[in-house]
Amino acid sequence: MAVYVACLNIAYACRMMGAQQRQRTGNAGIHRLAIEVQRNGKHAVLHHADSAVEAALLDRAGCVPQQGRGRGEVFRFPLHDGWGILRPYRRGGAIRFLIKDAYLLDNRPLREWAVHTYLFEQGFAVAEPLGVVWEKRGIAYRGAIATREVIACDLGEFALAHSEHWKPLMELVGVHVRAMHDLGVYHADLQIKNILVTRDSGSLVFIDWDNARRSPSVSPMQRSRNLLRLRRSCEKNGLDPSCFDAIRKGYGTLRVPVWLEALYRWKGGLSDAAGSRKRRHAG
Repeated sequence: MAVYVACLNIAYACRMMGAQQRQRTGNAGIHRLAIEVQRNGKHAVLHHADSAVEAALLDRAGCVPQQGRGRGEVFRFPLHDGWGILRPYRRGGAIRFLIKDAYLLDNRPLREWAVHTYLFEQGFAVAEPLGVVWEKRGIAYRGAIATREVIACDLGEFALAHSEHWKPLMELVGVHVRAMHDLGVYHADLQIKNILVTRDSGSLVFIDWDNARRSPSVSPMQRSRNLLRLRRSCEKNGLDPSCFDAIRKGYGTLRVPVWLEALYRWKGGLSDAAGSRKRRHAG
């Protein structure tokens, strides 16, 4: 397994170097002209021309409901060479009881699309972007994003099922998170359920770029917040503490502020206490 993951690491480094070389030479062969389509008040952008993707985005043609990993329902639709996943945008938190699927003055689908396609063009480990659609009514935006289906389990499921093989892969997670930050991207919800391990090759795929932010550089504070959020996710899902130690080893040098680490520990303790009380009342 260690040799296998080392090979994955080398392949990933080569892929990133290739993407950077293509960028220096005008991104020949990787950037495609986006296909823009408008119909019945809906606006769609396709990564490349594909009638199946266009029909799914604009008409939900061929879409079959599936249970999603995150909040809300997702749809699966056939492609000419596989399957696509259509994920409508749904609100989370308490506001979802007032506004289910609209974002005021904020085209969230297009913002996620911009970050997702940027990472894909850079060779980062994301699902292939297929298209995005949005509709504006007044000041409210609604929409959905489509990607190629990834057959995978999440990182937590993999670690619990392969206790003897997780360490090299966790180090590779750290390598990827570092690369993401070095590309100028901050993930808004970096947790183990948003890191997938493919069933065929064991490759990593990072998902859920909703509300992610791209900037010229990711600050040490933002890097620390991402890593502490990931550590908390490992703890909540019952992973051995050494799992996160391996992630930090793969990530490399970063000085996390002591006060910020203490704050995340405090918030985690409050969350655990609230969950314990809730379970006692339910029992």
